[in-house]
Amino acid sequence: MARSALFASVLSALALAGTASAAPAPIVGTWRAGTIQVQVSTTDRPGIFVGKLLTPLKVSYAGGACTMPVGYGIWSFGGSGTSYSGSLVLVAEDCATPKSTGDVTWTIVERAGSVTVNVCTRSPGSSVPSCQEYDRVGAAPTTTAPTPAPSASGSIEGTWLGYFGTVQIARTGPGLYAGRVLAPSEATRCKERKGATIWKLSGSGSRYQGTALIWDSRKSVCKHLTATATWTIRNGKVTFVTVAPFVTGETSTATLVRR
Repeated sequence: MARSALFASVLSALALAGTASAAPAPIVGTWRAGTIQVQVSTTDRPGIFVGKLLTPLKVSYAGGACTMPVGYGIWSFGGSGTSYSGSLVLVAEDCATPKSTGDVTWTIVERAGSVTVNVCTRSPGSSVPSCQEYDRVGAAPTTTAPTPAPSASGSIEGTWLGYFGTVQIARTGPGLYAGRVLAPSEATRCKERKGATIWKLSGSGSRYQGTALIWDSRKSVCKHLTATATWTIRNGKVTFVTVAPFVTGETSTATLVRR
């Protein structure tokens, strides 16, 4: 009897210690994009999360508009570490019926001094996602799995030449990089500012993803947009692909050569 009681006490102590040392998932917390704020919290199901509005959100339809109130559960997803997937839950045109949009991903990106989450929605029949970057509000939990560092043979670090000019890519953290303009192109109508950071990316080996500032092709004035982007190293060159954030999802592909 005494041995059973002692064994039960040991198991109980171990369980409590494990619970106390478990770090919160890095997705938990408050995220902000412009005036929109979403609070992500855990649910009673392990690995499943819900994101509730901290600010009202208005959505427009052909016949009018609906406003989702504070406390509305707009995100429903699961995952761990820095990668999650699930649904975006809006409202239908009657402003009452939940309208779920599947095939949504949440990817946490850590940069020097900041943490963001890229929320990407892929519409049915489309291979091009629409992405929105949210900044963390407040302190960030420590992520459980660091991004692997790139291999020497496929390093994205260095100076690259493209249609926009010359950009230097430097590491800002484990698996995180930024591209800064060294010399803008003189051949384009819209010119980047020397010293400006126009790329933020993460990855390893020969494949990287992130965001890039591009010029809005719909405007007669030079105005930047934030596009989703990929960088793929092959045979010493980089294939640089951007997808514009507007509805048509305009795609642009360029080849970068190392300087």
